[in-house]
Amino acid sequence: MNMMFVSCILLTFIFGFKSVSSHCLCPQPWRHYNKHCYIHVRFRLTFQEAESWCNNLPNGVGGGHLVSILSKEELDFLRDTFQPVQEVVTWIGLTDLEEENVFVWTDGSHVNYTNFDKSQPDNNRGQEHCIHMRVNGKWNDYLCFGTAFFICKSEHWNWHSCGRPDI
Repeated sequence: MNMMFVSCILLTFIFGFKSVSSHCLCPQPWRHYNKHCYIHVRFRLTFQEAESWCNNLPNGVGGGHLVSILSKEELDFLRDTFQPVQEVVTWIGLTDLEEENVFVWTDGSHVNYTNFDKSQPDNNRGQEHCIHMRVNGKWNDYLCFGTAFFICKSEHWNWHSCGRPDI
């Protein structure tokens, strides 16, 4: 017997016969990547309003925050997935509001990766403390009371519609 065929049969028995459909990973129109659900929200809010909106997510998704981007691969996923609707700047969950030049993600993730544009962050006039992503994927600090589209990220979602327990 062909070893590739045997390997496929063994993997099928180990991992089961059914694959998890995409709607079981994240509800529509959310997108799944690396155990998280993402949505690009196309109405404008301030940074704090957007974070609050993500904290109170609809559609059975809960406990979200403005997106934390922890790697170039995650950034590439976001750009590839949301590029068609990303015509303007988009809030991400990075801020130095509490202490200048000490950036933190609103979800508490460690800041190990950044993608600031040239000459950024510049804290123009001492008032820019919230980060948005430009169409090119580069980041810029901006006025927190400005408005922008935003991306929410959540790792929690109600699986009842797929016959699975809550996670």
